[in-house]
Amino acid sequence: MEQSSRSRTNAPPVLNACAEPDKVIWRISDGRPGHDAQSKGLISALSDLLPCDQYDIRVPLSPGAYAFGLFKQFPAGKNFPDPDLIIGAGHSTHGPMLMARHARGGKTAVLMKPSLPTRLFNLCLIPEHDKVIEADNIIMTEGPLNLNRPSSSLSPEHGLVLIGGESKHFHWEEETLIQQLSSIVKHEDINWTIADSRRTPESTRNLLRKLSSKKSAYFAYGDKNGPGILELLQRSAKVWVSEDSMSMIYEALSTGSRVGVLPLRRKSNSRLASVSESLANKQMITMYKDWQASRTLSPPVKILNESARCAKALVDRLVWISAKPS
Repeated sequence: MEQSSRSRTNAPPVLNACAEPDKVIWRISDGRPGHDAQSKGLISALSDLLPCDQYDIRVPLSPGAYAFGLFKQFPAGKNFPDPDLIIGAGHSTHGPMLMARHARGGKTAVLMKPSLPTRLFNLCLIPEHDKVIEADNIIMTEGPLNLNRPSSSLSPEHGLVLIGGESKHFHWEEETLIQQLSSIVKHEDINWTIADSRRTPESTRNLLRKLSSKKSAYFAYGDKNGPGILELLQRSAKVWVSEDSMSMIYEALSTGSRVGVLPLRRKSNSRLASVSESLANKQMITMYKDWQASRTLSPPVKILNESARCAKALVDRLVWISAKPS
């Protein structure tokens, strides 16, 4: 089933009639929150550089849409102006991105390592841990992009704990994790907010509820009364993240918070499983064992702002003339 919607980004105002027209961006979305955070983060950063109109197209498309693609038609975007840029994150967006360009023109920018050959896309923004071969159309990123910006509102009185759950890369050993978390919350005399994810097992949630106190509030995933994670990240000077939640580690690093990682036992030596070790070696995060020794969360050696960096690189590299399909 096809779904499409239009939304205007927060673009700078057009100052005069000679100003450059708004760039038309089609955002191809699979609806997964993590993937949406990446594409929205890039578009938000782009809108700081130039005026943009954003149009959202949801996949999967109807089966007939792929047949139409052979004839240079893309029904999902029939009511939208031709795109200057087509952005997508997630494997199911790759085919529709190429179909959209074939039918309506524009440039493609795919986020994360695509399932199709990278040469098919105008630009690929790929995390460095994927270790792809460098090419002119590839921009390596430090982790996945996100909506967070460096924060000027971090409070030393506020701390945040982000808990994940079952993962193909790590064993979920909740008793050990809760013991570690309990020692942190008891030692740090600040106001803690503990939030879990859709992957968190119910047994872990029951243990997290027991940590609630005057100094620590727990909110389960989907709790409508709970605060927004982005808001919490913008104000929390200290953030602890379970090791399976790689995207949340990078989101915390994008605000400038001091970030600690609660370790989990690896299932394999996959590239994703070694991300936290790499970040610790770069002095970006503090592992729990190092916190145990010093009782201190070290500040990151730099604050990440990858969405802004990639947006500028994208503007510098792409020729912003939409060649119309012949």
